[in-house]
Amino acid sequence: MANATHASTQSGGLIGSLRNFYTSFFGAVSNEVTRDLGLLLLRVPIALVFWNSGRTKVEKGSWNPLNINDSQAYLFGERFGLPFPELMATFASLGEHILPILLILGIFTRFGATGMLIMTAVIQYSVPTGWTLHLMWSGILLTIIVMGPGRLSLDHILGRMYKG
Repeated sequence: MANATHASTQSGGLIGSLRNFYTSFFGAVSNEVTRDLGLLLLRVPIALVFWNSGRTKVEKGSWNPLNINDSQAYLFGERFGLPFPELMATFASLGEHILPILLILGIFTRFGATGMLIMTAVIQYSVPTGWTLHLMWSGILLTIIVMGPGRLSLDHILGRMYKG
């Protein structure tokens, strides 16, 4: 029985050491700074996905999100089967140009992320085979909606400036 007690103490010692290492390491990196950096690192890539998609909707060389190229009405109407294809392409282009800027700057961040989540739902309806990618986008956007932009944002800076 003494050997069994000795063995369990040794394995408990190893497990205890691993637990202590895990707690001290991740306790040191799990603070507000890393949380804020993590939220920024969620905001920027998802914003770039939507921004790049928006750039494909406008005429080459144009920075006007209302200057929709001819292929977009066809895609939205014939390929995706959406009603009012020209209007939908225009709304998509506007959303894919404006909302990513909000996310990157961290201004009206929850509004921007909510708009992008709604766009993701429409994209999923139109292209159901992309559900795994859309699920990932939704998870990122829901995290931003729930947690907010963090301190590395204009929302935070302006909130502190105008707080009571």
